Amino acid sequence: MSDAQFADEIMVPELHEAGLIEGNVEYGEDWIDALAAIVKPRTKMPADAVTVAAPIFATAETLEYDEKSVNKGLAKEGMGAI
Repeated sequence: MSDAQFADEIMVPELHEAGLIEGNVEYGEDWIDALAAIVKPRTKMPADAVTVAAPIFATAETLEYDEKSVNKGLAKEGMGAI
């Protein structure tokens, strides 16, 4: 299966269903194919595409951080400026 076929038949429908791609937002075909090239080798089941691609669509508000890692490094003085 080509990257483009994987994107059209599996990845994009799964991302739509998960709410990661909105119906009115358009991504370029080249961008979708490049994402598919990254996601496809890491996908065994169609739903895996969402798990693999989700960090690409994360924002500062939705990104989840490991609390231990935050306390160890990110919460240190001066890190907020980065």
